[in-house]
Amino acid sequence: MPFHSKQTLEHWVAEFVDARGAGEEVRVAVQDGHNGQDTGLVVMPQVAAELCAFLQERSLGHYEPEAEPRTKPEATTAE
Repeated sequence: MPFHSKQTLEHWVAEFVDARGAGEEVRVAVQDGHNGQDTGLVVMPQVAAELCAFLQERSLGHYEPEAEPRTKPEATTAE
């Protein structure tokens, strides 16, 4: 995945927020890039992480019931 500067990512996030009218809590954090490169890291609100953790917890040991096979009524023939 290509890396982009913090400034570029901030600009793109601002465009996204303006276009979508949502995502105001998304931020770009400073990230130490390879060989001191200027890179940014897009950070989503912690609620996204909490939702993932909740769904993972709910998924542990949960199995969907087997779907009952649908049987087609046998065709009746007039004799």
